[in-house]
Amino acid sequence: PFFSAQQPNKLLDAIYNSKVPHILGLFGEADNLSVDKVKYLRWARELSCEFNDELLAMMNKYHIQSESELVTGCIHKYHKLSKRRQHALAEEIRRQYRQLEVETRKYFFEQP
Repeated sequence: PFFSAQQPNKLLDAIYNSKVPHILGLFGEADNLSVDKVKYLRWARELSCEFNDELLAMMNKYHIQSESELVTGCIHKYHKLSKRRQHALAEEIRRQYRQLEVETRKYFFEQP
């Protein structure tokens, strides 16, 4: 295998670019975050957790196994529904996910 159990962080090291925080201006010359940036990061993390909680609630509601099924509406296993009802449910799931995404983005970008 490309990544072994002895090197669990090798994957993260391979995909993480340490320059990103500097490009985004998150670190100063002394690598200290300002108070405003710390508050903003904490708020963004809380918003992300709320979004994830909403996703999990939708997944549990519709008995969906993966986030990709929720995002695409391509459900692998339906709960004993007719074909017509399956299509309607997939459309409803896509609509609800899109609404959640739009509301979260709107809230995120409106905040100072």
